[in-house]
Amino acid sequence: TKMISYGPCQTPALSFCVDRLREIEAFVPKTYWKIDLQAELPDGKSYVLNWRVPTNDAVMDTRSKREDAYEENATFSQHAARELIERAKGSDVVVKQVTQTSESIKP
Repeated sequence: TKMISYGPCQTPALSFCVDRLREIEAFVPKTYWKIDLQAELPDGKSYVLNWRVPTNDAVMDTRSKREDAYEENATFSQHAARELIERAKGSDVVVKQVTQTSESIKP
């Protein structure tokens, strides 16, 4: 019989691969809402605005290697996203466009 040897490098590498495979197989997609805000002032200058989403509703950025990285302006709370749009509509802000897109981020 032939014996397979797993050395000091192969065993941890194989373990990392198995762990990652298990993470991918256990992944459950979740719907989230992302709001991109841009302000245009009367003088014609435009500014990108950031919405500070509460941490408990924030979407983790799985593409980042940092543990505390969040997707900008993204929330799991549909209510919070709609509330922000309604507050903008009820103010001096002019909502010019609302779009809905679908994006898939791999685990």
